[in-house]
Amino acid sequence: MRNKNTILSGIFLCLLSVIDLTFVAAASANTVSITEQLGYKKQLAHYLKTQQKNNTPRITYNIGVLYYKLKQYSESRTYFTKLLKVENYHALAQYNLGLLAYKSGDKKQAISWFERISEHQTKYKTPEKLLQLATVQIKKLRTKKATKKTIKKKTKDKLFKINSYVFAYYGHDDNLIDPNGNVITGDNFLNTYASVAMKFKKPPLKDFSWRFGFYSKDHVNLGGYDYRVISSEIGKKFYRDNWRHGLGFRLDSSTYGVTDYQSTARIELNTRYKKSSNQLAARYRYYDIQSEDPLYDAYEGSRQLVSLRYEKKFSAQKIRLTLDFETNDRADLRTAGIVTTSYSAARDTVALSWFSKLSDRWKMRLSLKSRDSLYNDFSTADNARRKEELKTTSLQFKYNLKKRWWFVADYSYSDNQSNIDRYSYSRNVSRVGISGSF
Repeated sequence: MRNKNTILSGIFLCLLSVIDLTFVAAASANTVSITEQLGYKKQLAHYLKTQQKNNTPRITYNIGVLYYKLKQYSESRTYFTKLLKVENYHALAQYNLGLLAYKSGDKKQAISWFERISEHQTKYKTPEKLLQLATVQIKKLRTKKATKKTIKKKTKDKLFKINSYVFAYYGHDDNLIDPNGNVITGDNFLNTYASVAMKFKKPPLKDFSWRFGFYSKDHVNLGGYDYRVISSEIGKKFYRDNWRHGLGFRLDSSTYGVTDYQSTARIELNTRYKKSSNQLAARYRYYDIQSEDPLYDAYEGSRQLVSLRYEKKFSAQKIRLTLDFETNDRADLRTAGIVTTSYSAARDTVALSWFSKLSDRWKMRLSLKSRDSLYNDFSTADNARRKEELKTTSLQFKYNLKKRWWFVADYSYSDNQSNIDRYSYSRNVSRVGISGSF
């Protein structure tokens, strides 16, 4: 298919000659005529009807091509995805999915598909011709990307780049939890966040960044439990081959209800290794927590968190596995030198998330999380050492409104079981709203 604005010139014609298919692509110009569209629709109807009686990979492939020619890319992607498990069509399906990714404007994903072919990341044999085509497409995409970057650098050689991000959600929480971990009651709330970030692009501050953010959760009826945080953060990225390292320092100041709550200083070290569709990451955080009001002096102290993450990307899906290990060293609530209530917990968390691109506009995320907590000190108030097991399931749907703006709806269910009855609860939280960056 020849299009002066894309790299797709003649690709489907070439692919159709790789395997002997009955569908023959007509030579097309920049646009498809009404007559051609009618012809494609007629052939598509024929193959869809034939598929009901005799569903072969050959017919599935032809349907994918016809949907492509009719510019119904989501449907085309669905049919090519079905061929990934068919030996004789596996590499060809990967190639076409790469073309569709490029056509949809996702150059990064397109390169990923072509790399899988060129790097032989498959248990099936790949035709030599297809290996050559994939290599050519990778070079074209990277050259084009590099050219655009060069032009942009010449025309807009700025010292720094500024990005902003916002979200606003309205929701309901049927069991609010106070800082002590006690259940209060349910209420509606407004959840907002806004940040502005500056990333430096030229020496001597190249790859340094600064971010300012504001977060709030304001309740409709229970204003005494409103929570707000102002934060400021600086960071530095280090890049080498497939590795990215980071160092960051952040300051938070928060309020709870009408009272000053805490000030927190955080240091973070992180590293990430990314190769094709696989990603490994590790992160360490140290928190120094200070009380801003004597009411919350028991929460003063420090926290350490180590997080390990693995991600695997597929055609339109991604799986993420996260392991967190947390320790707390807080002052605890003491009477006459004896711990009345402990707030210092050692926590182990495992989380599994599945991300799916349902269509060109819809995305979904399903997350399962389990957290075990063991508190450091024996509590005389409860005559026990507090233990908890928290299990959370969450589901989120996102709809692309325009460019980087999304409509978001999410729901989470939590069940917390503790050896101390007042800390056991179940909780439902639902939200709807918008998020966006600019």
